[in-house]
Amino acid sequence: MDLLHHEKKGFSKGLEPGYVVILSLLTYGMYHIYWFYKNWTELKEALGRPIRPAMRSIGLFIPILNIFLIAQQFKNIRDVAREQGATSFYSHVWTSIAYIILSTAYTVFTVLITVSLIDEGASTLTPDLLVGIMFIDLAFFSLLGILLVAPQRILNEYWSKVQGLPMRQHLTAGEIAWLVFGGLFWFISVIEIFSTTAIGV
Repeated sequence: MDLLHHEKKGFSKGLEPGYVVILSLLTYGMYHIYWFYKNWTELKEALGRPIRPAMRSIGLFIPILNIFLIAQQFKNIRDVAREQGATSFYSHVWTSIAYIILSTAYTVFTVLITVSLIDEGASTLTPDLLVGIMFIDLAFFSLLGILLVAPQRILNEYWSKVQGLPMRQHLTAGEIAWLVFGGLFWFISVIEIFSTTAIGV
């Protein structure tokens, strides 16, 4: 159904790789969940594989299982593209390792910040600290988004060969929804900085 929807619109399921990085940043990293879910859904429809996208997306939040799911999708993307004669190449092994290490590092960073605030109290949450946390968030989300560029490029080549349509240059409704959702998190973060400044913390 979704494949036919794209074809009727006259464009493939490909996405400009730069958008992946931008969406990663602007959605506070939440776009990655949608990216994995969308790929599982589309590969399931295109190839008829027994994939349960919703369950796999939930699995991304489960330690150990998420490592397997992430590595498997990167490998599947490479394999199905090669089957269609794609010439783009990326190492799914090193991409998986880098992605998992960065994701784990960000999780640890978030946990340490949270524990520190619980132990020392909210009074330690100064505007300078909030700005520093935001910049660290931006760095992580940028790097994680960049890691999806190579898989997205080979996906673009795959869909071009399968559908024979030009790549879309606009965002889908789902991607816009994630932008709005992620934008709320950034808005809350900025408001928090201004509020702590106003009360002189």
